[in-house]
Formats: sequence, C-alpha cells, structure tokens
Amino acid sequence: MGTIKVLKNNEDGFTLIELILVIAVIGIITTFLGTPLINGFNFFKQDLNHVNIQEDLRFTSTMIITYTEYAKSISLIDSEPASFASNEICIMLDQSNDTVKYLDSSGEKRWTESTITDLAFNLIKKDNQQNVLQFSIAGNKDGEAYNLDSQVLLNNIAGETEITSDYIGILITE
Repeated sequence: MGTIKVLKNNEDGFTLIELILVIAVIGIITTFLGTPLINGFNFFKQDLNHVNIQEDLRFTSTMIITYTEYAKSISLIDSEPASFASNEICIMLDQSNDTVKYLDSSGEKRWTESTITDLAFNLIKKDNQQNVLQFSIAGNKDGEAYNLDSQVLLNNIAGETEITSDYIGILITE
C-alpha cells in the first residue's frame, strides 16, 4: 500500500525572512544595473535628435546646391509665388510648419520634418565677379539647435546684383 508523508517542523525549506532578503538583494542589484540602462536610453534618444536635425540640415543643403549650381536664373523671394512656369521651382521655408518645401508647377513637396526653424538666402559677388548664393539653415528639436552655413557658386548666372538682406526662399529657373 501507499505511504503518506507527514511534514515535520524540522524539515528543510525557505522561511519568509529568507525570501524577503533574496527579493531585497535582487531589488538592490536591479537598481544598480537599471540606472545606467535607463540613462543609456535617454542618451540614445538625445543623440537620435542630433542625428535627425543634422540629417535634415545636410539634406536641405545638398538639395539647394543641386538645384542652384547650374540654374539659368535665380530670384530671392519673401513669400510663395502665386504660379510657376514649367521650368521654375521654388525652395522656401514654411514658417507655419518649420519645414522646407519644394514647389513646382505640379504641386508642393516637403523635404524635412518639423525641425527647420530658419532658412536665409543672400546673393553675393566674389572678387572675380562670380555670383555666389550664400545660405544659412537653422534647425531645432527638443531644445537641441544646430546651424549650417554654406554657399554655392552659380556657374550659369552672370551679372546679378548683390543682395545681402536675408530672404526665406528662392525661385529657380532651370
């Protein structure tokens, strides 16, 4: 027949105090290991914001250079044109959304997220009378701000008047 085992008071096992001590030690270890982990996630998020802002600034700069370097004519503008010829495009800051937009006869396209807070264009002449488009782009996201200043030699445009006040957009004839 089967036997029934009866527990006695002197048998081995864990007491409530031992379990509480183990849980407390695990809690202390988790605190020491968890804090650097949480800080690492915060630094990652901050670095990701830096990367996103810098990416938007560089992309915008590259596109401005690409469209203006061999343009046939350039006009600096303060507001969005009402209409476009088929060979014209407009690059400008949309101040209501903090984005850079590209406009042509077919419609509007946004280039960036809501991180570009300032875009300024100037037309200057170099000593050798070559026209240079100088531009400045500023970005800001979650308190992190960056600026990018650049210029592009306008290879196909001669004899333009120097314009040194800041404009938020540029109308390009290709």
